Amino acid sequence: MVTHNWTVTDDLIGLFMYNLKYKYNSDKLLSIAEVAKIINVSEDSLKTKIRNYLYIDSDGQQGAPKYSPKSKRVYDIYNKHTELDMVMEIAEKNKEFLEYYKRLLTAKNK
Repeated sequence: MVTHNWTVTDDLIGLFMYNLKYKYNSDKLLSIAEVAKIINVSEDSLKTKIRNYLYIDSDGQQGAPKYSPKSKRVYDIYNKHTELDMVMEIAEKNKEFLEYYKRLLTAKNK
């Protein structure tokens, strides 16, 4: 099994997915499968990353405890960002994610 070396951008996308589900009260339904493909990880790996952020955010009360120091740094820097600010930050680094996000917004508004 090949281990994915999570980049800061990958981690930021994981945090964004966490925030969509738990913080932003968003009605946007980003597909775990599609996002996992975009950042070249398995669905289980992305789900674990989201649970890592739940663990960090809940002070260890919920989620998956084995997170990386990089994930904690990303959380500390970006957790207070708005949904739009996070999308803009990700967009600068991952155009494929931006295109996917835009397709979802377009489909939702039809």
